[in-house]
Amino acid sequence: MPIKTYHDTLLTHHQVRIGKNRKAFVIHKFRTMPRNSHTKYDKILPRDHIAKTTVLDPRTTKIGRVIRKLKIDELPQIINLLKGDLTLIGIRPLTRQSFTSLPLDLKEAYAQVGPGLAGIQYSLKKSERTIPNVMTAYRKFFLDLKHNKTKAYAKWGLKILKNIYR
Repeated sequence: MPIKTYHDTLLTHHQVRIGKNRKAFVIHKFRTMPRNSHTKYDKILPRDHIAKTTVLDPRTTKIGRVIRKLKIDELPQIINLLKGDLTLIGIRPLTRQSFTSLPLDLKEAYAQVGPGLAGIQYSLKKSERTIPNVMTAYRKFFLDLKHNKTKAYAKWGLKILKNIYR
């Protein structure tokens, strides 16, 4: 299936991600790094660490640091939320490469529920955001969803809010 190319601007970044039912969609963000800065990942953080971007990331531009400090870098994703590309809470929207590297059980759950605006990994303290811990959190979230969606979203939403605004 051909995917339309989207042009980034100085202020915004657009990227194709995998959504519910494995359908591709374009995610919108404020640009906080120069173009092609993603090629520097391995030089900055340990391989098993999931939180690749922070306010202090040396790849972040001056205006990008302000945008991140104010926690508004993902504000344009409200467009994706309104269009139905995102749920409020879930696994962050994944690139095709990241999606294919998920364990099979998480791929299936992600495809059924769809990605979320607020990522489950934010329910963990920054120091706990390693790949094994995040995968465990994903599994617990999906298990909670099976039992009671409303309670699951409330429980995980409160955990995320608690950790984001510490």
